[in-house]
Amino acid sequence: MTALLEVPAADASGGLAHALAVIRHRTGLDVLLDAGNGEVLDHAVTGSAPAAVVRAVLTKDLSALQATAVSPRTVAVVPAGPVIAWQLGPALEGVAVPICATSRACVWLLGNGVQLEDGTAEAVADLVAAGLPDLQRTGDLEAVLSGRAALPPSWEGQPLTVAVVRTTSSRSALAALRSAARGRDLPGLVGVVGDSVVALVVGPDPEWSQAAGRELARLDGSARGAFCRVPAGGSALPQLHAVASAAASVSSGVMENATALASRVAVDHASRALVAAPVEPDVVAALLESDAERGTELARTLLTWLELHGDVAAAAAHLTVHVNTLRYRVRRAAELIDGDLADPDVRLDVHLRLRRAVRAEIDTPCG
Repeated sequence: MTALLEVPAADASGGLAHALAVIRHRTGLDVLLDAGNGEVLDHAVTGSAPAAVVRAVLTKDLSALQATAVSPRTVAVVPAGPVIAWQLGPALEGVAVPICATSRACVWLLGNGVQLEDGTAEAVADLVAAGLPDLQRTGDLEAVLSGRAALPPSWEGQPLTVAVVRTTSSRSALAALRSAARGRDLPGLVGVVGDSVVALVVGPDPEWSQAAGRELARLDGSARGAFCRVPAGGSALPQLHAVASAAASVSSGVMENATALASRVAVDHASRALVAAPVEPDVVAALLESDAERGTELARTLLTWLELHGDVAAAAAHLTVHVNTLRYRVRRAAELIDGDLADPDVRLDVHLRLRRAVRAEIDTPCG
């Protein structure tokens, strides 16, 4: 089958779904849009599509299909790079058309005996790029967040939200954040930056973060995130990203407001600096060493007592131990501390070091 495509200018304004439908209609081929990480971002396929294609659509995952790819060859060239054809099975061929030189996103045309010329491939790339949000086709989210790349003109002066999610399932988090943005009809870009999944969304819609939280809550439970929202003309993106990232690092929820986490972020940074201070000996070193050797939980007990302002009953209830046991553990921990807990400086030093070392979570609201 030879895929020939002539795209009228008017067709480029109908959105992504329309663009893929046009390509499907004009070429007779099944069309899948790869987000750049093996995820099927969108598609236009027929009911008679091969089983492998249908499976990729249903799972939104191209990895199984791509795993069978053999005999790569360049069949055309577009401004974004070479167009590669792969044999995917006995009667199935796939041609990957790159969308933009700064992104791995591409359009897969799937069929039997697919052939493309340079002009046809370029028309496919241009049509899909026109249907994507301004930034989604560039894939350069990291450059935008760092200030190395400018926002599209239509985004300038608009309120912005940056959300950062830390998770063991980046692909699922990407899909969840994209789904939340689509559901609210908000332009934006989602991608992996460093070790986090990041979303940059345009608009003041407060319900987007709630929708994103609901989507993330359906995942494997590993997602922890935070968002930072600024009005039009507010903070620069690098600062906005830094605030959201710092909040996500201490968040205990799937999508918390960075403003509400400000004190926790400040304490986290203070404890990091404290651990790095040139002090010898470490005031809690003996306590931590004793716990490690004996299998006790004196450090956790002392931290809980400090977090709950010395309230013995509350600390005992939190740890589910008798109050006398709690008193004994605190007294024994104090004996191992290289300092006097009655001294405010020592008390703060111990508190911050234990927060860093033990990372105990105190569920009872403090302060």
